[in-house]
Amino acid sequence: RDQLLELLQNVAEGLEFLENGPQADILEQCITAASSIAAVCRQKFSARRQAYGQRFTALLAALQAAGAEPAKAAAARRLLADIQGALREEKELKKEILFLPYKASMWDSLESVWQAAAKDTEHCNAYVVPIPYADRNPDMSAREWHCEIGLFPSEVPVLDYRSIDIAAMHPDAIFIHNPYDDANSVTSVDSSYYSAELKKHTDLLMYVPYYATAGGMGEGQALCSAYFHVDYIVIQAEQIGRLFDPAVSVEKLLPLGSPKFDKVLQTCAHPPVPPVEWQEQLRGKTVYFYNTSLSGMLAD
Repeated sequence: RDQLLELLQNVAEGLEFLENGPQADILEQCITAASSIAAVCRQKFSARRQAYGQRFTALLAALQAAGAEPAKAAAARRLLADIQGALREEKELKKEILFLPYKASMWDSLESVWQAAAKDTEHCNAYVVPIPYADRNPDMSAREWHCEIGLFPSEVPVLDYRSIDIAAMHPDAIFIHNPYDDANSVTSVDSSYYSAELKKHTDLLMYVPYYATAGGMGEGQALCSAYFHVDYIVIQAEQIGRLFDPAVSVEKLLPLGSPKFDKVLQTCAHPPVPPVEWQEQLRGKTVYFYNTSLSGMLAD
């Protein structure tokens, strides 16, 4: 909407020139801009808002008339002001929200946010695009590339990254769960998905950690390159904020919880059936799940 309003303002400025006398090049630019805006409105607005088409038809006719008779520019200006006012009050535009996971096993760090956005069909268009990543050699070169689009849950409507032009789409918000950009010695997403690049093409870049912590954080997690480019970092609790490097702005830290906890609660409420081979081994036993971390293994 803001982009359309900016373009309409250019048309308004063009009308000022037309009032001073016929100018074919400016008239052509005004008509081209108005036609482009009309096409976007037809594509982006719901059927109930197709009245915009009638308004633009009238505006284009008024622009043509103003091009021939400058005195008629006032009528075009009134129509233009009417469209600008309607666009400013437009409530039916949806937020375009793009989720860019790379590993399917880490999808639980974004899943409940996506579920909320996907459920709110009145206000959001939510897209899940698994992006390519590479295993790295010791010299940081790419050893093998992967895209795990086929490993996501069947209820998640994933899109092929090759079909999405993020620059052209310019989503309102992008959610990521990889903060390392080029600094991870084990894996790396494709460089076109580094945080600095993504920030060029969205109004809001959000990082949600792929992990949850009992109160500790490694040096590599306390300060990551993406922290300087994202608008916000979602943290599981307010006290976790003290673990981040002082270079990270506290205003970026949002203590909203963790989708990983949401996933645990959802799974406990609707537990899956354990594999048959597990059931016999678990029968009559108290079972503990012990989770190691990569940093602990490397350090010890």
